[in-house]
Amino acid sequence: MKQLIKYALLILGPYSKEKYSSRQRVLNMYLVMLSIGFSGSFLENLIMHNFRYAGLSLFSLVFTLILYYLSRFRNIFSMSANLLFLFLFFVFAPAVWYEKGLTGSVLPFFFILTTVFTLYIFEGKRRLVFIVLSLLLTVLFATGEMSNEKLNTIELINQTLFLAMTLIALIILGFYSIERFKQEKRKAEELSKYDYLTELFTRREGLERLNYLVELAKRTKQSLSLIMMDIDNFKKVNDSFGHNCGDSVLKEVAALIRNNIRQTDIPIRWGGEEFLVILPETSLEKAYHIAERIRKDMEKTKFKCKKRDFRVTITCGVSAYNDKQGAPENIDRVDRALYTGKKEGKNRSVVN
Repeated sequence: MKQLIKYALLILGPYSKEKYSSRQRVLNMYLVMLSIGFSGSFLENLIMHNFRYAGLSLFSLVFTLILYYLSRFRNIFSMSANLLFLFLFFVFAPAVWYEKGLTGSVLPFFFILTTVFTLYIFEGKRRLVFIVLSLLLTVLFATGEMSNEKLNTIELINQTLFLAMTLIALIILGFYSIERFKQEKRKAEELSKYDYLTELFTRREGLERLNYLVELAKRTKQSLSLIMMDIDNFKKVNDSFGHNCGDSVLKEVAALIRNNIRQTDIPIRWGGEEFLVILPETSLEKAYHIAERIRKDMEKTKFKCKKRDFRVTITCGVSAYNDKQGAPENIDRVDRALYTGKKEGKNRSVVN
């Protein structure tokens, strides 16, 4: 069994050391299955002297092998996947329908199987497009076939039931795809709110929340304060210990910031090694004490990278939000306070 799995993985990839997703393995598996099917179809129709269909099967076999080569050995996933499904829907399926009809061929199973693989190979809107195409082509071919006057009543009933089952299966898969699309969209929207490394809010999300809190503070006449923080000499950490260690420091600083603020406060990774904290219902004096608490905790924290211990410090700028100015002006003001702290020797909190 282990050997079988080993050989299967060898066939499915990767050949290169580049990033290789599970979707690409699924595409390779589908290409292998299609190649086997086209090979069998070519031999069968060659023996039966059905040369037109044998030619189509041979052409399809060569095409899928080329796509397999591109995906498996050249690591070209997206183009290979798109070309495969466009070929299947607009070349192979119409040719089979013209040659053997819909119910007289494997097309109903082909559409279902193709839709199943579409769910795994594609994401988002492209998945929906190919599933809708599968459904529309089935309906189109079925309409053409049902208009055939040569069918007797029993044949018509059997074909109708067969096609109805195919359409039901495709519709179910379509609804499943729509649900997956909604979930993926919600997940993407949620992920876009948070910085992937520190898990703090992104700059864009932070600005949206700041604008909301500003309007709220205006209505309730509550104070609002900002703290801008920057890790001192962070470039030296990256140069001395590497970027992995630098990422570890950023995560630790983010965790330390979260541990020193309330759940209602908004911690943001502003950019690089800079952080912004929005403090609703917080006076300037209280904001300064919070900044100092974070700074002192950072000063005590010990880091270890490459078997060496070291410490880092942060500089903080603090300001109260002025509702007579816009968000950019207020952020610029707290940024100037941070710059003053850097100029005065770092590892301090400065109020503006």
